[in-house]
Amino acid sequence: MDEWEKIEMRIKKAGKRLGQIKIRISILNQKLKYIKTKNEFHKAYSSQSKGLR
Repeated sequence: MDEWEKIEMRIKKAGKRLGQIKIRISILNQKLKYIKTKNEFHKAYSSQSKGLR
């Protein structure tokens, strides 16, 4: 295995890791969106029930 093949292997491994990280980030973003909408809904509901709307 020459130097170029070693470098290619490293790049492939790094690419796989990056792909996994991207997937994790997208899952976290979805969770964040869900929490935000839930929180905003809760705020709107609580302010409405107090009659502040």
